[in-house]
Amino acid sequence: MRFPVLGLLVLVVPVLAFAVPPRALAAQSATQPARPDVMALIRADQWSEAEAAAAEHADPVVGKLVTYFRLLAPGAASAREIGRFMTENADWPLQYLLARRRDEALAAEADDAAARAECARATPRLAAALLRCAAVASPAERPHLAAEAWIAGPANAAWEARFPPEDAALLTAQDQWNRFAALA
Repeated sequence: MRFPVLGLLVLVVPVLAFAVPPRALAAQSATQPARPDVMALIRADQWSEAEAAAAEHADPVVGKLVTYFRLLAPGAASAREIGRFMTENADWPLQYLLARRRDEALAAEADDAAARAECARATPRLAAALLRCAAVASPAERPHLAAEAWIAGPANAAWEARFPPEDAALLTAQDQWNRFAALA
């Protein structure tokens, strides 16, 4: 698995294991082939197959768990989808990791309208996502978001080269000092 949710697996596996009672499993094996192992499909990043297998379960939580694990996987969901899940399920664990995946997806979002909508919904923390928000922001919001992106960015030449010149022109001496303080 590509994400650190071993502790959550310990809680989830019993739920999935008992989604079908043992007596029903014995009857099922005699009459029809066994259901696919949802957790094995999740571990293999086979999301569409895992969602199809979860749909065969009577308990809707199984499907929601498949969605949750997919949202935790890097690059497996859009920023909008992750943000919506976070809003609807604020009490689910690993919100910090969901927020990171949302920010990563936002930084890679090619659609300006989708990026603008997600930036308006929640301010990201990752520098690359902040930079994406600055790129689609209104002229009034752009300097603030560009400064946040600059301050949050890593101390390397690649980041500095990636930072747009038009945003660099918006930075103040205080922004430069705040970046220095953050890096120090």
